[in-house]
Amino acid sequence: MMCGSYRRELPGLSTNVRPPELTPAAATSAGGRYAFPALVRKGEDCLTPQAAVERQVARYRAMTGEERLRIALDLHALSCDVACEGIRHQFPQADDAEVERRLRQRIEACRR
Repeated sequence: MMCGSYRRELPGLSTNVRPPELTPAAATSAGGRYAFPALVRKGEDCLTPQAAVERQVARYRAMTGEERLRIALDLHALSCDVACEGIRHQFPQADDAEVERRLRQRIEACRR
């Protein structure tokens, strides 16, 4: 079953990868006209969107292939879980098999 089943462990992949401690902060861009939330390390100034992207790319480059694969698989699992919850919300009477069938239909529709 796809819904909720991707959380299983894969042989040889470590799940002990933890991000540095982050704190929410407010940041502004375009002369303060647009406010948006940002995550910054404690004691640092707020990040602009471009600086955040650059920092994230640098972090990905510093990771092993195993760490990047774990992130990709976790994101895939999360997206499937979110889609399953949306299907359950849209079709409250659907059983697990029906939710799975509809999820597979949605994934196939995206491939076309």
